[in-house]
Amino acid sequence: MSSTRRPPAMQYPVSSDPALAAGLLLLGMTLACVLASWRLGWQNAPDWLGVVWAAAWAWLLLMAWRGWRWYRSLPQGWLHWTGEHWSFRPLTTGYSSRLQPVALDDSEPEQPRSQAWQCRIALDLQWGMLVRLQGVPRAPAQWLWLRNAMAPADWALLRAVLHWSQRSQPADGEARR
Repeated sequence: MSSTRRPPAMQYPVSSDPALAAGLLLLGMTLACVLASWRLGWQNAPDWLGVVWAAAWAWLLLMAWRGWRWYRSLPQGWLHWTGEHWSFRPLTTGYSSRLQPVALDDSEPEQPRSQAWQCRIALDLQWGMLVRLQGVPRAPAQWLWLRNAMAPADWALLRAVLHWSQRSQPADGEARR
């Protein structure tokens, strides 16, 4: 008989991260420099290469626009681990530069019990994580960018809980009964 100890309940703030925006901007500027230097290296190039170059710029601008929209759509709020499942409580009071902790229990009368989510780590950089939340049963996925600067004291526990829960979640996306 094996007994697996569950990690304790916790919560972690999720907010916009200027470092992520700066990284996306740096990536876009690097690609723009590559395109510009490619164009400067042409000598006696055929005319159709100019069409390829223009298409590459159009693609870069489209990706920059999509990246900005993705960054602006990242939710803000609190990611909760109840000890059994994940839940996410978005900020509802508008923009706040400082997230205030909320109670770990879901007993607030004005809000129904939070939906259970499966948490999947998409990218783990040790100092930052891209996490995909998928509702159980199926709901639209949400992406969260978590960074150690948001709550440095809880970062190690968050990473441990995320890795533990990912190993213990069912692979097919079905909720355990």
